[in-house]
Amino acid sequence: MGEILSGLGIPNSTLSHHLENLKIEGLVKVRRDSEFLWYSADTESLRELLDSYDVNRKQKYFNKSQAASRSCRMLRMDASAL
Repeated sequence: MGEILSGLGIPNSTLSHHLENLKIEGLVKVRRDSEFLWYSADTESLRELLDSYDVNRKQKYFNKSQAASRSCRMLRMDASAL
């Protein structure tokens, strides 16, 4: 945690709290070595999370694009009535 602490500049207790939450969510792995805890990213879980986010983002963009297309068609129809 020392490397992370020095990079973030947050209290040890705050970092421990967040790392515990990440562990509970399955995003980090923890290995105990005597009195030390070694944290590492669970790359498979993180990849699944990012893939899920990417799919949701693409779906959201697709939905917005469809709505925009419908709006443009309606505007064209209204303009042709003028």
